[in-house]
Amino acid sequence: MASSSSPAPSSQYPKPHDIFVSFRGEDTRGCFTSHLCDALRRSKIETFVDDGIEKGDEVWPSLEKAIEDSTLCLVIFSENYASSTWCLKELTKILECSKNQGHLVVPVFYKVDPSHVRKQSESYQKAFEELEGKGISKRLLHQWRKALAEAAGISGFPITNRVNEADKIKEIVESVKERLHKRYPSEYNREDLIGIEERMKHVESLLDKGSKDIRIICIWGMGGLGKTTLAEALYKKWHFEYEGSVFVEKVGEKSKKDGIDALRKELIWSLLGDKAIYSHTMTRLSRKKVFIVLDDVDDIEQLENLVGRCEFGSGSKVLITTRDKQVLRKKVDDIYVLHGLDPDEAFQLFSLNAFKKGYSDPKIRGLAEQVTEYAGGNPLALKGSIEGMIMDLSEVEETGVIIKAFRSMPNLKFLRVYGNLNVQLRNKLNASGMMFLSKNLMLLDWVGCPLKTLPTTFKGENLIEINMPFSKLTKLWDGEQNVHPSILSLHSLSCLELTGCTTLASLTSNTHLKSLCMLNLTGCSGLSEFSVTSEKHLFVLVLRDATINGELCSSSGHVSKIDVLDLGRCEGVTSLHKLVDMRTLRRLHADYCNKLASNLCSKFDEMRALQFLRLTNCSELYEVPDNISLLASLSLLDLSGSNIETLPLSIKHLSSLESLTLNGCKRLLSLPQLPPSISLLYVNDCLSLETLHLPLMSEDREGDQFSHERFSFRNCMKLDGQSIKAVEARVLLAINNNKAIYFWANMEYPGRRVAEWVMYRTTQSFLTVDLSSIPQPWDGAFIFCAVISGSSRWTNITAELFIDGQHASTFEHCSVGESLLSDHVVLWYAQRQCREVQRKIEEKKIEAQSNTSYHPLLQFEFAAFSLDDDETTVEIKEWGVCPTSAVEYQNYIKQIQLALLHCKSASRKRKYHSLLR
Repeated sequence: MASSSSPAPSSQYPKPHDIFVSFRGEDTRGCFTSHLCDALRRSKIETFVDDGIEKGDEVWPSLEKAIEDSTLCLVIFSENYASSTWCLKELTKILECSKNQGHLVVPVFYKVDPSHVRKQSESYQKAFEELEGKGISKRLLHQWRKALAEAAGISGFPITNRVNEADKIKEIVESVKERLHKRYPSEYNREDLIGIEERMKHVESLLDKGSKDIRIICIWGMGGLGKTTLAEALYKKWHFEYEGSVFVEKVGEKSKKDGIDALRKELIWSLLGDKAIYSHTMTRLSRKKVFIVLDDVDDIEQLENLVGRCEFGSGSKVLITTRDKQVLRKKVDDIYVLHGLDPDEAFQLFSLNAFKKGYSDPKIRGLAEQVTEYAGGNPLALKGSIEGMIMDLSEVEETGVIIKAFRSMPNLKFLRVYGNLNVQLRNKLNASGMMFLSKNLMLLDWVGCPLKTLPTTFKGENLIEINMPFSKLTKLWDGEQNVHPSILSLHSLSCLELTGCTTLASLTSNTHLKSLCMLNLTGCSGLSEFSVTSEKHLFVLVLRDATINGELCSSSGHVSKIDVLDLGRCEGVTSLHKLVDMRTLRRLHADYCNKLASNLCSKFDEMRALQFLRLTNCSELYEVPDNISLLASLSLLDLSGSNIETLPLSIKHLSSLESLTLNGCKRLLSLPQLPPSISLLYVNDCLSLETLHLPLMSEDREGDQFSHERFSFRNCMKLDGQSIKAVEARVLLAINNNKAIYFWANMEYPGRRVAEWVMYRTTQSFLTVDLSSIPQPWDGAFIFCAVISGSSRWTNITAELFIDGQHASTFEHCSVGESLLSDHVVLWYAQRQCREVQRKIEEKKIEAQSNTSYHPLLQFEFAAFSLDDDETTVEIKEWGVCPTSAVEYQNYIKQIQLALLHCKSASRKRKYHSLLR
């Protein structure tokens, strides 16, 4: 009475919501959408709209989960739908769930032409023009355009000014109900749910479904018998017939984790269709005919707190599942004792999973009957790892055991081999022993395989993943490697992992593979010949540490649409374009590749999709050409360890560049104006660096959910004070303006004093602040500053905050780099922790409302320690804590803003004069 394969958690049913509604609030919330959602809920269809997210939730994860936890998604396209990035993110997620999890999608075109949505014309064109002006990446805009075009191509409901909206809403509701009814019955009527129909009839008779009586029925039985499966099937079949319904899973676990009150609220909210708790909640419930399932109850108190007959309307039914007999002390109306499968049912389930095509051999039938008898009719036990095998070679006493095991499992799909054979057996084992492997094998996982080759007699046409790291392979096959069906001609092959196979010398194929999306050859230090290609668009190729010399070439005559290419320490490689389609390459890691680095520059015009470029420790790289500005999608550039003296002026045109790393560039003298998009800048140990130009952010930033500003100038002893002040201004302005839920900011530079605008400072490890001394209004935010010295390469600095002696939060900064040459100033800020502190202070104030003179006492405890393995030390010479409402800090921010306004004004004047000329 259980499925032979468990679905992913996100696809499990019953789900919290039948419907997720994506809509533009400003267009339809007060009219069409509210009427539609009300009609859906009146039809007992669980409907989620974003009004249901509690204030303070992490908004996007909540929306993502709501989409995943729905069966059908209604997308209401209105005039301004595309002007909301939230709506576009929702739509992308909805279509992703449609492809991967089978979600139903129904579009509604509310007073817009579907062709305008599909082609992004009219108001949709205007919306995308505005989004482009906000600096949103081209990749994301392309993704959203594609989602709109795809969704608009789905048959839906047009709503025009000429139609009666009430009639159209009824039509939509009926269509939704029909689609949901078609989806759900198939869930409990599967052939692999052996014996479930008979058990459902028993429980339905106990529930007395047609009567007006309120019935509480308990399904009791041991673990693994299928209590939850049975309850799910009943819920799926009948919940639409009730005015309110809810399936509460893992009641015992949830009540212990979140508390019974929270679980009770969840139950009431689900039944009433909203999160408002009114004084007349009981009255509302008493008028509703409801169906409640409480799954896995393990304590009588849970029943007494969650259900009571006086709270529900006539004809309501409550179904409970439990394995605890003590729960049955609750006066339920009846108990259904769930037993295991009878012998025929057990054999039927086992056969379905084990044999697929039957069991003609009487010996096999006898063995199967022994298995089912041993399992005692437990469905969970009868579905064990029939198609998979894990073998520990250290327990094998003769090689014949391995061959017999492979012979006896013709349906084997998953094989994992681990452990080491003893020397004598390892010498006896050869490729011929593998010839008996199942042709159905999909996964071959053998770490440290002692074989030098795999046999050509092993077809393996269904192989999807091969994972054989640290093996002794010298080649993949005996005989000719490029004859079908060798591994490198299998079009089903998706992943090939041969990490650390140091004896592998050659990997070539004349076949342009169709499905290969991951080829990892990290540490194959003997690999000198390579020419494998794939037509898969998101192909990841890792050749780190290979000894390939010259050009990377293709023997199939095709190039690969590689997404990620790692050539770390492939020092002999000189070019890529004969193996790689440069137009699709998004990430390139080529540390220590001096020859390649010098030749890449001429290909920048072909690499428009490149987002990540790492050319670290390319000591022969002395100059970066102007045409780097052609890499319009570049968001990360790492040139650490190179010998460049500066970057070209054209670097400022890289509007997508967020992260720039130049650690250990000993000859670096200056940095020109960098693009405003830079939020991560690491130039540690650039001993010659004197100046840099980092522009201020010129507008308030709403930010994504995650945002950061991090700038590190560790051991940049020649960096001038003006440059440091400019970066400090950038960081403080970002702190002042950023509205992201998770925002971090930090800065590290040579210095001996805590910044002048810091309000509180000390040389001790403790600091006490009376809340009344902090200028108001204050949002609970602190900026921390410390002066450190020491030889540690890895330093952790913490500021523990206590409110009236109780721990409230930890503000932490980790500093990484070479040992400090002098004192350094570290400045850091963490927005989430600040909001946490603000909330706890407000709670303290509420608790002490009767005491008008109460002011919480804030205590800071500072510490710094080395995370190095050796006995290095870190010394903190001075600490500083500054609330963001501090007068000197606010005055400093105003000076920065005035300077910014002056710069903008001067820029406008320059543009005006240039027009006159």
